[in-house]
Amino acid sequence: MGRYYRGDINGKFWFGIQTSDDAAYLGVDPEHQYEYYGCGCYVDLGEEVNDSSYCGSCYDSLSEHQQDSQEQPTWFLRELYFYFSKDDLPSLQKEQQRLEKAVGQFMEGYTITGDTEFGFGYDYTIPTEYNKTLITTQQREQIARLCLANLIAHCINEKGVCRFDADT
Repeated sequence: MGRYYRGDINGKFWFGIQTSDDAAYLGVDPEHQYEYYGCGCYVDLGEEVNDSSYCGSCYDSLSEHQQDSQEQPTWFLRELYFYFSKDDLPSLQKEQQRLEKAVGQFMEGYTITGDTEFGFGYDYTIPTEYNKTLITTQQREQIARLCLANLIAHCINEKGVCRFDADT
């Protein structure tokens, strides 16, 4: 179990350290993907949802959808959609430099895997000599974010863009 991201890059968020919207700290705000309770249909990206939103494809009225969703809201946040392009590289690189300065000494075990066809991922293990020392939660958060930033930058350099969905 866990929260994953998938698309041009693929991986799992660091449990207890990294939030689903972590890539937003790298300069791009996500689009929100909502799903309707009851029928499982997705709300179109960019469409506003509120307390009166319901699936018009599956229900004739809000009250019918509310009854089927058993008094829950008719929708829930399913995924976040991120789109990075070459235009986003300057802000991404600025954040990479800041993170590298803060936690770069912990990055020697980082390698990028995968390809443009199936998506990129990374392998990372905190180097053994640092396992014996206490790495703070803030440093772990920065390491996780730097791993993601490096992966996104690599993807942009290889493909020109980096698109992915993140579980919430």
